[in-house]
Amino acid sequence: MKNYKTILALSLAMASLCTACKKGKKQTKKEEAEVVIDWVEKDIAIVEMESNAKISTWNKASTTLNGQNIEYVYSGAEFLNAPGNKPLEYKVKIGLAGTYRFLWHCKVGEGTVPTEENDSWLKIAGVESFFAENPKDKHVVLPHGKCTLGSDPATDNCPTGAGSGGWFKVYSNNTTDWTWRAKTNDKVAYEIFATIDKPGIYSVFISARSAHHFINRFVMYNVDKYTEAQATSLSLTPTD
Repeated sequence: MKNYKTILALSLAMASLCTACKKGKKQTKKEEAEVVIDWVEKDIAIVEMESNAKISTWNKASTTLNGQNIEYVYSGAEFLNAPGNKPLEYKVKIGLAGTYRFLWHCKVGEGTVPTEENDSWLKIAGVESFFAENPKDKHVVLPHGKCTLGSDPATDNCPTGAGSGGWFKVYSNNTTDWTWRAKTNDKVAYEIFATIDKPGIYSVFISARSAHHFINRFVMYNVDKYTEAQATSLSLTPTD
């Protein structure tokens, strides 16, 4: 009888343990589902540059723009032909597949020439395609290190200008003021895009090129969901 009671007690304990395990599994699945649901409407990423934990390797400052205080960063060091120096990595959460345009809010930080102190290096990793497009004829180029250089314009998809290792040289043009511009390709400006084929977390890398290229924030927005004017409003709250 004693042995029977012992076996019964052990059986009840095991059953209780299994029930707890099942509940634990259900809770984990629920949490995963909540994460997916949370991403469903994430068709834009809005990121403040100073939010990076390693931003101490860059210089920080602030100014007032149209009555609003903004913070910005700049590298303080020049790496014109060497992408990857003083790199900053930003993790962006995207929940909707599609084509996303990249823009940053930036300024020529020193001097009065729009083509100087106006650029930094950019790489977007993990996406299906990271490319630039001519807004007029829709010609596409890939970063140096990913493109094919050739004499035939139909097959040559390399940008004009510096670059290597999958980095685009990304600049503003035609102004020294604060502006939402991110261009690549010398002489003929191409716009920056990324094709995303599934929800996930993607890495945006920014590294130093011009010493005084001021950058306040950047956005990646789904071109089917937002206009440029909507995506670049400084009243928008940074996303997670």
